[in-house]
Amino acid sequence: TETPDVTETPDVTETPDVTETPDVIETPDVIETYEKEKVVNEKKSDNAVLVPEKIPSLEEILEMQKHFGILFDYGVSWGDVTRITKQTGRSNFVQKSTLIGIYGQAKTHDFIHLSDALDLDMICRLAIYYPYYHSFNGVQQFSKQVIVYGFDFFLAPSLKFHFFDFLSFNVDLGLHLFYQIHTSYHYWHIGPAVKVDFELPVHSKWTALVGGMFSYDNPNLGTNKQIAPVDIAYQYQAFVGVRYSFNYRNGYSYIPYKEPTSRRQREKLIMRFWPEQKEAIKQQRKERRTQKKAAL
Repeated sequence: TETPDVTETPDVTETPDVTETPDVIETPDVIETYEKEKVVNEKKSDNAVLVPEKIPSLEEILEMQKHFGILFDYGVSWGDVTRITKQTGRSNFVQKSTLIGIYGQAKTHDFIHLSDALDLDMICRLAIYYPYYHSFNGVQQFSKQVIVYGFDFFLAPSLKFHFFDFLSFNVDLGLHLFYQIHTSYHYWHIGPAVKVDFELPVHSKWTALVGGMFSYDNPNLGTNKQIAPVDIAYQYQAFVGVRYSFNYRNGYSYIPYKEPTSRRQREKLIMRFWPEQKEAIKQQRKERRTQKKAAL
């Protein structure tokens, strides 16, 4: 009897190689948690991710700010006014008033550039004073007026000498107008005055000012010429002030210039000196605000 040569084996059942997992169901709680984490990460990256990343250097800023502008100074001022009435056969009458007050000054920037070490600008200065001490021939006098005050106005061209990196020297020669309510009279003075001050660049945006002013005035404006004429009048003032300027920086300063680190400060700097990027930055800010509102 013949037997078969080939033994037939049963078919092998194939098992699937990949095990399919069910889809993850995103619940509202999961979505809210994800959005909050996204906002937190964006806040953490505000100082790290800077758009746009490039900002103008100090050298570029100094080059771009070479154009006409206005600078403002503020500070504290002290003054001393002397009025002399000449007498015959006896000593002259000498009246003195000592004042304390505040001042503000507007000054042009890059008005006329004469040379690398010399600029010509214009200044307008206003000071408001309180006369706290009066004397007549050296004897203290007490005012009969309840409210006493004075103001000082000065308009002049200004020569700025900047021979040194960390010090500037200004000389101003112009017209001076002074008004004061005295013990019994109102005084108007007008005349030439010279002002000298030093600029000390403390920071790239902050400048300290120290200086003084002297004037020789005509004190007989108005009706005082008939009532209480004065023959000679002069005054000197001393002041300490400060200037802050974001648009016009100091090239040299005692505190070295540091680039801003926060995105807001960098964007502000870019928008001021690169106006063509202003719209792009505003659009980015608007998109960030929209994303944050949607995440809340």
